[in-house]
Amino acid sequence: MDKKKILFIVGIVLIVILGIVAIIIGKNNKKVPVEVDNLNDNVLKDTEVAGLKITDQSVITRSGLSTYMANVASAKGSKHIDKLYIIFTVGNENIEVLAIDDITFEAGDIIPIGIDFDRDISKATKIEFKTQK
Repeated sequence: MDKKKILFIVGIVLIVILGIVAIIIGKNNKKVPVEVDNLNDNVLKDTEVAGLKITDQSVITRSGLSTYMANVASAKGSKHIDKLYIIFTVGNENIEVLAIDDITFEAGDIIPIGIDFDRDISKATKIEFKTQK
């Protein structure tokens, strides 16, 4: 065979191999779906406590483990918070978690908070906030 036919066959074989590799990689890179739990709007509503605005709350649960996220900002000017606790009511149980420890908010500051749980809190019926000085 002449060189052109050999190069053509080698090129076709390489294209087929690359195609197979791309298909295999595509199947292995499937993303795990993220479930954003839609708790009652009254549970994850924007709220204000002790001069802090708590907004954009969400709970994400994967494989029975939940993450709570929210943004916290000062409602008016500079504000110091020693401790901010979040209390989640799930069934008959209250789960109290320290969310912020010794932070001073300046005007316009937005602090994102994220809390990881070793269980599913997507069935929370109430979320409360308390500060400690």
